[in-house]
Amino acid sequence: MPMAHSKFVPHDLKKSVVKVYDYREMNLSGLVVNPYYDKEIQFGSTTMLLKMLDQLQDEIRFPEKSMLHRSFSGDVPPVPAEIQNDPEPQKKRKVLATFEINILFRQNASWQGSVVWMEKEASTEFRSVLELIFLIDSVLSGVAE
Repeated sequence: MPMAHSKFVPHDLKKSVVKVYDYREMNLSGLVVNPYYDKEIQFGSTTMLLKMLDQLQDEIRFPEKSMLHRSFSGDVPPVPAEIQNDPEPQKKRKVLATFEINILFRQNASWQGSVVWMEKEASTEFRSVLELIFLIDSVLSGVAE
């Protein structure tokens, strides 16, 4: 459901909900929900989740990047438009945790924003993608045991 680009981005598109269904060996899998997409999008790894969220920010053009990605092989390949398979089997499993991620800035080759742990209604800010991952891990390492 690509939208026409304008100066303003609807508020709903700025936040993505991440439902984590599995957390093994410090690797996430689950679903991403954002109104920009027509459906919930399945991800099978932490790296895939990060690439999907980064690509979403590129597509809605918010927040704009302050730096281009670097790569050993040249161009950074995009996340496939159709990610893996049908998310229905994921939905039958218990959600370990749900996070609302709001990326406010993409500066210094990283992200800055806020994250809400929906089940506990706890929120905090993050200053980098690494800090975001550590925050998510702090929740899931206690929940997924």
